[in-house]
Amino acid sequence: MSNESAGKAKLFAKVAKVMTAIRTLPKDGENKFDKYNYITGDAVFERIGKAMSDANLITLPSIIDLTTTVGESGSGKPMLRTVIHGQITLADGETGESWTSDWYGEGADRGDKSINKAMTAMMKYYLLRLFNVGSGEDADEESPEAPANKQAQRPTQQPAQRQAPVTQPTPQHRQPEATATPSNGNGATPKALAIPKTFADASAAIKWGYDAGAFSAYQHSENAYNKLKEEKKPATATDMFKLWTEDVQRRLTEKQSAAA
Repeated sequence: MSNESAGKAKLFAKVAKVMTAIRTLPKDGENKFDKYNYITGDAVFERIGKAMSDANLITLPSIIDLTTTVGESGSGKPMLRTVIHGQITLADGETGESWTSDWYGEGADRGDKSINKAMTAMMKYYLLRLFNVGSGEDADEESPEAPANKQAQRPTQQPAQRQAPVTQPTPQHRQPEATATPSNGNGATPKALAIPKTFADASAAIKWGYDAGAFSAYQHSENAYNKLKEEKKPATATDMFKLWTEDVQRRLTEKQSAAA
C-alpha cells in the first residue's frame, strides 16, 4: 500500500471511530413559534467535536462565495438571508492526510446575524452528515403528489455539483402552477399563496413552504414538514400533499393576523 493510500485509510478509520462514538444526538432546542424541537449547533460542536479531538481529527472551513439578500418576513418586516458556499477540509492531525468537500449553509435574520447563522448551519450539518449521526429527521418514503386526474408538474433540473464525499446542495425554486387565497377566518384576506399542483419530492414541498414565507429559515420548514408527517401519519402521498399545503396556509394566516 502506498503512503498516500495508507494515509487515507487512517483518516477514514478515524471517521469510522467517531461514527461509532456518536450515533445519535438529542433534540435539545425548541422553536416555540413553529412548535418543533431540533439539535442545536452547540450540542453538535460539543459532542462531535470532543469525539473528533479524541481521534486527532480537525475541520478547517473556508468561504468560496457568500450572498446576502434583503427580503421580507411573513409579517412584512425586512429579513436578511445569507447563503454561503464553502469548502471544509477534514484533516488528520497525526498523518497530515486531508479530505476537502464543498458545502452550503443558509441563514436568515432580521438583524445582523444571518452570516453567523449560515456559517453555523454549514458546519452543523456537515458534521451530522459526515458522521451519519441520527437526528430523527429521516427522508420521506413517499413524495407528495397531486390526485390522479391532475397533471404532475415536471421537476426542475438540479444544477450539477462537483463530486464530494458529502454535499448539501441549496434547495431549488419551483414555478407554481395554481393559486389559492386562504381566509384567516376574521374577514381579512392574506396575500395570495401560489399552490403547485404537485411537488416533485419532499425537498420541493419543504422549499415551497419556506419560499411562501411561512418559516424564517429553510431548516424550520423541513423540521415542521417531518413533524407533521410523523404526527399525522398520512396513508398516501396525496394525503401528505393536502396536509402540508393546509398547514402552510394556516401558518401564513396566523402570521398575517399577528401582524395586523
